[in-house]
Amino acid sequence: MASLWGTIGPASEMGAGTAGAGALAGWRHLVAGLVMTAMAFRHWATLRRAGRSWWLWVVTAGVASAAYQVVFLTSISMSGAALGTMVGVAAVPLFAALGVRFLDRGRVNRAWMLGSAVALAGCVLLLTPEVPGGTSISAAGVACGICAGALFAAYTYCAKQIATRSRATGVNLATGVTMLVGAALLAPLLLTGLPHLTRMSEWLLIAWLGLVATAVAYALYSHGLREVKASTAGTLSLFELPSAALLSMVLLGERLSPVEWLGSAVILAGLLLATARSD
Repeated sequence: MASLWGTIGPASEMGAGTAGAGALAGWRHLVAGLVMTAMAFRHWATLRRAGRSWWLWVVTAGVASAAYQVVFLTSISMSGAALGTMVGVAAVPLFAALGVRFLDRGRVNRAWMLGSAVALAGCVLLLTPEVPGGTSISAAGVACGICAGALFAAYTYCAKQIATRSRATGVNLATGVTMLVGAALLAPLLLTGLPHLTRMSEWLLIAWLGLVATAVAYALYSHGLREVKASTAGTLSLFELPSAALLSMVLLGERLSPVEWLGSAVILAGLLLATARSD
């Protein structure tokens, strides 16, 4: 699942063209939402029995997902696929643990607090000015990455509430409806970017992002949320990092500077420390 998400950044950089992050996010939601709801069509009757709280969580998850996609893809366009994914995904477990602490009244141990401080230091290190002649790091791109991590943590928390309120057969339907809510919110950007999608490679990109990197990946993720905590799911999303970094280097020729490598290593060290005993 996380390995499929790792293809999002490199694929977006390879074929996004001039459509823009918002349009790409909108099409991704639309394709995935239509596919997932169509596949779960026989369970549509469950929607009539869904309570108001279920719909509230679905709409909230759709808003969080739509906002996450736009901010995440914006971070990638500013910082590159490797670094943008690093910052965005690295922030997820930290914000997910905050959600458990303040929304579920769970405990946050010292290891989490220390690890969070180390990871924050890594983010600050990424903003350190490079030596003359080196590549510059986009502060706005890093900020977007951190915001994307917070938004995906919010989506994970909402999706966890949906999964626990849905039967196993209804999880895909709930996730599909969530994607369609996000597509509706992004409809203006989706339509604005439509004239710019003129190449077959761009439509193939949308097909991959919608069918595989979203429909398949989110279906697996949503079913997994029935069995694990939201904070644990956030931690497992870290497996997206190796695939994203490898694909960015092989397919896009991206190379991290020494400061970026050091900052990324510090972030990962902080995350390992923060999540080692989170459960």
